[in-house]
Amino acid sequence: MRTKHYVFSLLLTLLMLLPSVSPGQELTDEQLQKIVQNPLAYLIFFPISNSTEFDIDYGYGNDHRVANELDFQPVLPFRIGKRVNLITRTVFPMFTIPIDVNKSVTGLGDITVDMFFTPANPGKFIWGAGPVFTFPTATIDPVRTKKWTLGPGICFLTQPKGWTFGTYATNSWSFAGDENYPDINYFLWQVFIIKNLPNLWYISTNPKFTADWKASKGNRWTVPVGFDVGRLFTFGELPVNIQAGYYYYVEKPDYWSKWSLKVEVSFILPKFYQTDLL
Repeated sequence: MRTKHYVFSLLLTLLMLLPSVSPGQELTDEQLQKIVQNPLAYLIFFPISNSTEFDIDYGYGNDHRVANELDFQPVLPFRIGKRVNLITRTVFPMFTIPIDVNKSVTGLGDITVDMFFTPANPGKFIWGAGPVFTFPTATIDPVRTKKWTLGPGICFLTQPKGWTFGTYATNSWSFAGDENYPDINYFLWQVFIIKNLPNLWYISTNPKFTADWKASKGNRWTVPVGFDVGRLFTFGELPVNIQAGYYYYVEKPDYWSKWSLKVEVSFILPKFYQTDLL
């Protein structure tokens, strides 16, 4: 019941914020593509990403198991005065995880909220920083932590003509929760390099390197290498960014996948912006 209460409260907060949008300016497709590739952009959009992990050996006698993570990630921007923007991203993850030779379970994972403060009028180098919260909302045992976590996050990027180069990093520590569950000390570092191509196509690499500092030395790091291909489409007046990618893990914990396929669809609302907070 408590998990349902957390989820309901977060969804209700998002719904209360959505009516505060107002008409914004028109953008060309090229301008919109550049803005979409900036995670700190002042833009409302709704990414839905799916990552399928293959060839997992959980020790159940079958080393070709598959796990899946489906993330809903609404992004809402706010103005704080004339000089600062607040960019919020809330991640609602849904997992399907094997628990036996031929059995899997599906359920909600822990919800994460990023809150990045960034200059309203950045120069060539764009940056943002702020807290990253995680709430113990998981409903299935394989991903249940029963811990509240908090940590700093930081993001840097630059966008020379036809390119985007950027990085994002955060480290989270548990500060409250069930004492019967282990403490959390978790690091995430993401690098993104994007090359724009004609007709709104692009290629990119967007690996997420993670470290569980509480794990044993040989099971600490997850290091993928791979690439994505994507394009910005327009359906009527609705811009939609679609991309797909392949990643192979050169370093991973014992009980993790060897490779993964990723698909992301982002629905963009460029004609709207959020009301000022201050």
